[in-house]
Amino acid sequence: KDPAIGVVKGADGIKTGHTAEAGFNFVGSAERDGRRLIMVVAGAKSEGARAAASRALLEWGFAVWRAVPLFAPGARVADARVQGGDRRHVPLVAPHAIAATVANSAPGRIALRLRYRGPLVAPVVRGADVAELVISADGVESVVPLRAGASVGVAGPLDRLINGLYGLLP
Repeated sequence: KDPAIGVVKGADGIKTGHTAEAGFNFVGSAERDGRRLIMVVAGAKSEGARAAASRALLEWGFAVWRAVPLFAPGARVADARVQGGDRRHVPLVAPHAIAATVANSAPGRIALRLRYRGPLVAPVVRGADVAELVISADGVESVVPLRAGASVGVAGPLDRLINGLYGLLP
C-alpha cells in the first residue's frame, strides 16, 4: 500500500517494495503548485517506518526548499560561436523549463556558466545538444544540456569571405 496517497497533499505514488536484504522500500512522488518532488526510502525496518519516513521526506521537501525559475522551455539562454557556417553564432535554448532549487533559509545565490567546446563547427542541426548550462546554487552544481536553437549550414564562398573579414576585426 502506498504510504503517501491520501495523506500527503499532491501525492501520486510510484512503487512500494520489500525484500529481506533491502527491507521496506518506497519510491514516491508528489506535485504541488506545478513543482514535483520524487523521493526514495530504502532499508526501513517496517511498513510503519517506511510510511513515516516517506511522509516526512515529502513534507520536508515542500516546506524547506523552493524552486527559482531561470528559463522557460525554448528560451534563449546564450549564443555559441560557429566556425565555417553561414551564420557566425547560433542561439542556445533551454530544452525544458530550467529552475534552481534552493533552501528557503539560504540566500539563494545562483551562478550560471556556459560550457561548450567552441567554436562549434558547421553544420549545426537545430535541436542538437551542443552546450551545457552549469548552475551553481548555494554551493551545489547541476548541469543542463542546451540545444541549438537554429540550424547553421556550411558557409558558401561569400559567407566564408564575410566571416574572414569579421575575423580580422578586434
